Amino acid sequence: MPEEVEEKKGASEKLTTTIEVDKELFLRFKALCVLKEFKMSSIIEDMIRQWVDASSKSVSIEDQIEDKTKKAEEKDKKK
Repeated sequence: MPEEVEEKKGASEKLTTTIEVDKELFLRFKALCVLKEFKMSSIIEDMIRQWVDASSKSVSIEDQIEDKTKKAEEKDKKK
């Protein structure tokens, strides 16, 4: 479950979460971040942002929410 982290001045609100990742992959990722002097969280956030941006082009989240809301309203009307 994500936990809120204190907001830093000038930064967006951040969350802390836990994920499961292949151990060997994680260790390689961590080593590369250390060698290149990058923060792991910054790299992961950038990768998530890129994936979300690319995926959002083909799938509108707002449209999906609107469709599900309409379907739920229709279902409630039938009751």
